[in-house]
Order: sequence, then structure tokens, then C-alpha cells
Amino acid sequence: KVAVAKQEPVRQAQPVSPSPPTPDAPVYRSEAIAVIDLVNSTDLVTRFGSTFLLTLKHRLEHHAGPISSRHDAGYSESTGDGFLIFFPSAAKALAAIHEMLQRVPAMNVDLPQGAEVALRGALNFGEILVDRDGRRTGSAVHKTFRLEGLSAATLIEAEGGIRREEFPDKNYILASEEAA
Repeated sequence: KVAVAKQEPVRQAQPVSPSPPTPDAPVYRSEAIAVIDLVNSTDLVTRFGSTFLLTLKHRLEHHAGPISSRHDAGYSESTGDGFLIFFPSAAKALAAIHEMLQRVPAMNVDLPQGAEVALRGALNFGEILVDRDGRRTGSAVHKTFRLEGLSAATLIEAEGGIRREEFPDKNYILASEEAA
């Protein structure tokens, strides 16, 4: 005997929707990533001590925290001598960093001779990974730190771009093409 099965028409494959995130599953999202950092913190520690650097970090935090909140920052964490801050848009991140730079004179009040609060900032926009504890990571975060670490010595000059001798050494923001 031969059995013939009734054939159903072949259905199109349906895309599988991702499972809802569980507490252990990472979440991807696009955010603006900002790094704000004290310039020459190693020199400040060497010259004035760790307690002094902590005082400067507290001054920065005193200004950066409320400014970031006003510009809708969703998450921030300490980087030791600065902060890594996430915003819903590059425009909000840029406005926040700009406002922080405007506060530098207030952070320099009553410092010892030769001490100075100076900042450098970097801004990027991209996909980040949020872990179960809310911490952010990913290549866009790493790129922001690489951007923040640029200096005149490491700058590769391009036609129409900034020249090494024009590169600022303090109180500036560098933005990636993705953030522009």
C-alpha cells in the first residue's frame, strides 16, 4: 500500500520576533555618548595630592550632575577624573557639555597657585548595549573615549581641517561625524 499525504500549500516563513528582554538579557539602544574629563589630572595628583584631585572632581560633579539632569541625561558614571554621560540626543549632550565648559571659571575659584580646573569633552552617537545593571558599553562608547583621548600630537591633519598648532589643549569638545 502507498499512503499519500495531502499536501498543504507552502507558507512563507514568518520572521521570528525577538524574545522580550529578561533581567539578564542586554538591551540595545541608540544614545548620545559624552565624556567629560579633567585635563592633566595626573599632574594635579602628583603636585597637589589625591585629596586635592578629589576636591576638583567634586567641584566638577557639583556642576555636571544638575546640568546633565536638565538636559535629560539617562545615565552617568564616574571615569575616575571625569564622567561618562548618556543623553537621548546629540543636541542635548552638546548643550550640556557646552554649559559645563561655561562653568569652568566657577570651578577655578580659590585654587592654590598653579592649580587649574580645565576640561576636555567628547561626543558621539551610536548603538550601545545596556546590561542588566544599567551600565552601558559597546563600540560607540569605546569610540567616544578614543575621541576624548586625541591630542595635537596624535592628530592626523587633513586638508581643510584643524592643524596641530591650532588644536586646543583644554576646554574643548570633539564630536564624531555620527554626532554632527
